[in-house]
Amino acid sequence: MHCHASSWASVEPATVPRIVSVAIPGPKSQALNARGMRHMIGYSSQVTLCPVVFEKGHGVTLTDVDGNVYIDFSSDIYVTTLGHCHPKISEAGAFHARNLMNCHDFNTPVKVALLEKLAAIQPWDLTGMQVYDSGTTAVEAALRVCRAATGKSEFISSYIDFHGKSGHSVSCGQMNRTNGEGRSQGFYMVPRP
Repeated sequence: MHCHASSWASVEPATVPRIVSVAIPGPKSQALNARGMRHMIGYSSQVTLCPVVFEKGHGVTLTDVDGNVYIDFSSDIYVTTLGHCHPKISEAGAFHARNLMNCHDFNTPVKVALLEKLAAIQPWDLTGMQVYDSGTTAVEAALRVCRAATGKSEFISSYIDFHGKSGHSVSCGQMNRTNGEGRSQGFYMVPRP
C-alpha cells in the first residue's frame, strides 16, 4: 500500500478491526505459529493469548496471514512507536542500508548528527553518551555505569518489571522458567507502590 506521509496513519474506525477468517487465529496463522513454536521458546503472553501471525503493518494497523486487520496495541515497547512503515522512516532505513550497514564504534555523519542533537536537547550537563542497539544492551550498560559511579553493586526494582532479556537486565525484572529462575546476586525486588 503506497500513500503520502500526510495520510499514512489515517484509519477509519468503522473499518478496523476487519475480521475475515472464521476464527482467530485463522488457519494460516495456526499453521505458521505451530511451525515457529517448534523451534523458539519464550514467546510473550501476547503471543500465547492470541497466536496470530502478522504479515504486514501499516500506520497503526497489522494484517495477519489470513487477511484479518487489527489495530496495533502491541508495538509501543519496541521500535514502532511511530507506527508501521512510515514512508520517511522506510526510505531513510533503505538509504542507509544501501550505503553503510555497520562500522562498529567508528563515527559516521549520521551518528555525529545524532550525538550533537542529543547533546543540544538534553537538560543536563552530561559529560558523555553512548548509543546502543537495544533496550537490553542499554540497561546492561546503565547497570555498569551505576556500579562505577556509586561503588555499590546492589539494585532494587519492582516485581513484574521488564528491563531486558540477558544477563543482569533479567535480574531487574520478572524471573520465570524462560528468563531464568535464579536472580543474580545483589538484585532485589519490591512490590510496586
